[in-house]
Amino acid sequence: MKKGLFKCFSIICAFSIFSMIGCDTGATPENPDTMYTVTYKSQYGTPPSAIKVKKDTILTAEQLPVVSYTGDYEFTGWYDGDVLAVAGVYKVVKDVTLNAKWEKASAQECTVSYVTDYGTAPVAIKVAKDTILTAGQLPKIEAAGYDFIGWKDGDSYALYNSYKVTKNVTLKAEFGKQLVINGVSYANTSEVFVEGKTFTGTSNKDSDGNEINYAGSFPEGEAVTINSYRIGRFEVTQELYAAVMEGCVIYNDGDEPEDGQPVVTNPSWCVEQYKEKFGLENYGIQKYRPVDEVTWYDAILFCNKLSEKLGLTPAYDIKIRSVVTWYLEDLSEGTDGYHIEKADVTPIDGANGYRLPYETEWEFAARGGNPDSVEWNYLFAGSPCEEGIFYYDEVNFGMDGYGWYAYNNITGISSEENVTWDPVTKANKPEGWGSHQVGLLKPNSLGIFDMSGNVMEWCYDEVEKTEKDPNDETRTITTKKRVERGGAWYFGAKEASVSNTDMAGPAGYRYNDLGIRLVRTCSE
Repeated sequence: MKKGLFKCFSIICAFSIFSMIGCDTGATPENPDTMYTVTYKSQYGTPPSAIKVKKDTILTAEQLPVVSYTGDYEFTGWYDGDVLAVAGVYKVVKDVTLNAKWEKASAQECTVSYVTDYGTAPVAIKVAKDTILTAGQLPKIEAAGYDFIGWKDGDSYALYNSYKVTKNVTLKAEFGKQLVINGVSYANTSEVFVEGKTFTGTSNKDSDGNEINYAGSFPEGEAVTINSYRIGRFEVTQELYAAVMEGCVIYNDGDEPEDGQPVVTNPSWCVEQYKEKFGLENYGIQKYRPVDEVTWYDAILFCNKLSEKLGLTPAYDIKIRSVVTWYLEDLSEGTDGYHIEKADVTPIDGANGYRLPYETEWEFAARGGNPDSVEWNYLFAGSPCEEGIFYYDEVNFGMDGYGWYAYNNITGISSEENVTWDPVTKANKPEGWGSHQVGLLKPNSLGIFDMSGNVMEWCYDEVEKTEKDPNDETRTITTKKRVERGGAWYFGAKEASVSNTDMAGPAGYRYNDLGIRLVRTCSE
């Protein structure tokens, strides 16, 4: 009996030891696709519906929404027990119930909280009620592969020196995806979708019948249809232009391959080595200044080359008829590069590649894309005319904070003195000359920067202009030119109006205050 009992006891011990050291006992490891339920509870307002997410999902700002409530309490966040569930940080590892936390609203003090899907959100701050936030209280966030556009309160941007805090508020960071070429992300290249619309043009006059803007592209009573498209939030930078045009060779139609000429990769005059002519200080980061000195044909070629690099169908058929050497006239310098002086250009139907905007597309986006909004009637992109000033006046404080022009190009604050050239003597003032880094100022309601000021922007439209022959007043000369829009650092405020049309050319000409903004046709 004792011997048998001992044998049985040994078998039991052995089984226990094997179990302890990890022998397979039939247990199944947890499936990484296991779904967990996130439930929301709130004492006030209406909590969102429960959601199901995979194990280890990190919740986004959309999955941690702000609860609205009109009473005396303010929402301060979602909590898992005593732990704040932070967007972009909080990980779901089990079924969980998140509870909304509320604080009694203060009549004198408000909390500004920040949430973001990328990068690191700033720490919440407390400010006195009716405080107007500064740029320092609306800081930019760095996130690899994304352009920071701004902070939004709901659907509207919280803009520095404009946004007033009247209650506890949670601001969400908005970003735009940067373009990636050969594995490299390029800053200040993101786009925004502009939804198409059919509408009737309205008068640019006030209730007393006084004109408040130029006629623009949408005359009163005219039916207009704008198809959907995407538009660059920024003017094309010198960095992006150089990256796309590097190694590009151009040919006159019919040339042999050995006759090809290299395109100049950065033709801009507003560069560091030409500070003698463009002495503007504090312009930002050089490579993020807008490219300038590109002919209309150069811009067309750039659109096609960028499309090819991104696997899109080029928007244009281009047959080059003449190329010219790039040079700086006043500096008597040349370079190993060429511009396109003449070419035959035909749009390609159905192409999804990059192209220049039509004038109607440019103005539609500059005015905010919504004919029913207050911004639609603003004089500038995102900003109204200064009170008491006419739309055609040269100096307008409405540009400050939104666009660089001849009367604020050094400090950003308008003055009566033109800082780029003398209106009387016509002499240039190099200390005020030049463009700024794109995106330094405030965007319009679509999150688009610099549509008023900085550099003019080529559009696709062609116009004919008839002028007197300077050598024979009895004759006139008709030339074909291309539309340019948006005003520039060299001009007064009136050129920067969202409804003002200018023209440049012929298309083979180039200017130190004229650059590119991209669009492409798409449905989303």
